[in-house]
Amino acid sequence: NVRQSWRLGGSEASAPARRRRRGAPSPSRQVDNMKRARGSVGGGQGGAASRASTGDGDGGESGVFRSNRLARIKTFVETSNAALGLFERSAPAGADAFFARLVADARLADVMGLVRKAHARADVRRLVQPHVSADVRADAFFDAWLADMAAVAVRFCDALRTDAVTYWVGSDRGCVKYHVDCVPFRLLVTYTGAGTEWLPDAAADRAAFVAGKRASAIVKDASAVRHVDAWHVAVFRGEPDESLHLTNGVLHRTPDAAMDAASLLMRLDHPDFWTSVQEAERELARADAAAAAAAK
Repeated sequence: NVRQSWRLGGSEASAPARRRRRGAPSPSRQVDNMKRARGSVGGGQGGAASRASTGDGDGGESGVFRSNRLARIKTFVETSNAALGLFERSAPAGADAFFARLVADARLADVMGLVRKAHARADVRRLVQPHVSADVRADAFFDAWLADMAAVAVRFCDALRTDAVTYWVGSDRGCVKYHVDCVPFRLLVTYTGAGTEWLPDAAADRAAFVAGKRASAIVKDASAVRHVDAWHVAVFRGEPDESLHLTNGVLHRTPDAAMDAASLLMRLDHPDFWTSVQEAERELARADAAAAAAAK
């Protein structure tokens, strides 16, 4: 399978191991380079982390838009200056048992494709179903989970004003370094396991981050580190211009606990991200063909 998980400015997905072994540039880096050459993927704008909390339920946490309604994702994207949108939900009854079976199936490591707003449930099913055993698909919760992912995808389409979104779901989470996404907005949902770790701006040494230092140097206050709860929908405001990462975007990473135990994450991006992935695949295919020809 040529398609693997891809990273644009960092995300919860790992680069193909075969290219790491060969020392070749990862597809994620190629996508990132193309993005810088063309401008931001998906248009729109990222922006600085707001110093004022916004949203339905102001918990007093700076730069966070909170709501328990998915319809408010559009409000966050279109009108809020907050750095992070958190849309809080409770896991449905039966979720724990279902996802224990699903992750044990060990076939849903890395699935990616385009999900269209008008056909969201069918597209999600088409992408996911081949990677799930018949026994797990027979569980009534399987259809409920597909419906939930499709519903979130439709809400994100509404927020971005697009007819589709780039969809990724899997257990292969590997971005252990703090990063800012090089896209205007990225949506993450952890369905089981440890949720994404993020750092409030006041607790971060952004200069240490830009300098590429370790997490211990970036985190000024370990007690301030936050994690997105399972089933909560998190929309991270990114920054397409890497020169602005000193001030803009939310610092986040895959938590250590997600590297040591089973988890499952869904990631949604603008459909232009999928276009960039396909461009990177074509470049890799051409490079592989040239290398094979040279080796003869």
